[in-house]
Amino acid sequence: MLYYSGLISRIGNVDEGDTITDYLAEEKDRGITIQSAAVTIPWNHHRINIIDTPGHADFTFEVIRSLRVLDGGVTVLDAVAGVEAQTEKVWKQARDLGIPLIAYINKMDRDGAGYGRTVKEIVGRLGTRATLVNIPYFVEDVATGRMNFTGVIDVIHKNLLRWNISTNVSSTNEAADGTDIEVIHLEKEDLNTEYTDAKKQCIKARKAVIEQLCDFDDAIVDSFLETEDYMKVDSAVIQESLRKATIKRYTTPILCGSSFKNIGVQPLMDAVVSYLPSPIDVPPPKIICDINACGRQKRNAKKYLQAHSNETDLNLPVKMDPRIGCVINKDKNLSASLAFKVISHPNRGLMIFVRVYSGKLNPNSTVINSRTGERIRIGKLLLMNGEIPQEVKYLTAGNIGVITGTEEISTGDTLISHAVSKNPNKIQKREASAKLLSITIPPPVFSVSIEPTTVADKRKLETCLKLILKEDPSLRLTYDDEAGQLILSGMGELHLEITKDRLVNDMKVNADIGKVHVTYKESIIEPTESVSKSQQTQTVQACSM
Repeated sequence: MLYYSGLISRIGNVDEGDTITDYLAEEKDRGITIQSAAVTIPWNHHRINIIDTPGHADFTFEVIRSLRVLDGGVTVLDAVAGVEAQTEKVWKQARDLGIPLIAYINKMDRDGAGYGRTVKEIVGRLGTRATLVNIPYFVEDVATGRMNFTGVIDVIHKNLLRWNISTNVSSTNEAADGTDIEVIHLEKEDLNTEYTDAKKQCIKARKAVIEQLCDFDDAIVDSFLETEDYMKVDSAVIQESLRKATIKRYTTPILCGSSFKNIGVQPLMDAVVSYLPSPIDVPPPKIICDINACGRQKRNAKKYLQAHSNETDLNLPVKMDPRIGCVINKDKNLSASLAFKVISHPNRGLMIFVRVYSGKLNPNSTVINSRTGERIRIGKLLLMNGEIPQEVKYLTAGNIGVITGTEEISTGDTLISHAVSKNPNKIQKREASAKLLSITIPPPVFSVSIEPTTVADKRKLETCLKLILKEDPSLRLTYDDEAGQLILSGMGELHLEITKDRLVNDMKVNADIGKVHVTYKESIIEPTESVSKSQQTQTVQACSM
């Protein structure tokens, strides 16, 4: 996706460890995503903010805090494995947050790939309607008799997209870049006979799409009744109806491809723009202010509540402006942002990832942390493309960026500022205490003991653990008084193993990480049967024999 948008000049490979979003040493060595990474790309005159999240259950908190700031999501499934347990878990989390989703069935080139089977699992196990935006196209290899995945049938626009992989291979034997695409219009009168079956599949799939959307949108019904031909229903009308249905979570658009062979990625990017919501298409966020945090005395709280009895839970009024997005308390210049991730950069120090919900966030300005009530001077603002920062002049509503120059912001904090005035005194007390929905931290599952190798290593260990806990709140550090041990708890064995590698290898901490000692006591819970002396003597004689 980064390559096709023009952001990079070479497609990365997970096996070679040169991808943009998997930049940590552990991610390159293991070939998996460990922490979420943000990128921003242009596509079809739109800007797409992407957060790449891990798929492993041990790093579920990375998914939780990313979902918290997203407007839409793409669920990537394995065409061979289908819907897995972690897929169901993340799908439920997205559903609870009301996030519209697109499903992308990947690895269609592998042996055992099942498109129809995976779609049935999406419907049955994930409990959603499925709308087939495109379906796979296979060509038989005459020499081997094997069916090769070479493209997709675009159901909405009635086209067959074939990727000419063989002509894309360069002289340096690099993989095809997926830019040589042949578009075949399935409505042509002189259509080649080899594409007859593809046309039949397109008609069948288009009929299912239109009949499904007819139950949702009367505009589809009117468009169909004009011609009573499924192939002549306007594609633009179908797209608009499907967009509305997706945003309202009535259905889930289904696409397929093979990312390894660079087949089907561009249609997915088109689908993100066409069907997922923009920041002005989603409901406004719920913002609550705390009257006690506004400096009011408790004796005035009752009086204040009576005067504002029409405000449920003291919510600040929020509305969506079609031009600038979310407006809080009727002030277009009031900016509210949510800090959802903190990382440590070797040169820039702590970097706080924020999602701007309203107004404009300016660099070198003063923001109010509504959790602590403190005024914080921030530094530069950045857009991150993996680990590569790009400095920007400001961040507007709907964007995801990075704040630098401060260590006083934690995951889940709401930041309030004013886009015009740099004086925080211009912000009302109620606005200064406004809080966005917090980020839920799941309880840890596995624990290990951790202690410095020598007394001299204690201070460095404490400093590094403090930094790691700030970056990853799903880790928890406790002290067991009875065992005399520091206990580090996390979401799983892999989660704790990655943390250990970072402490020992990256931060060069001398620490011993082992098993947790379980303290226990033995006591008599009930009296035993009485034993006579003669019985004891008989038992001893029996044993000696």
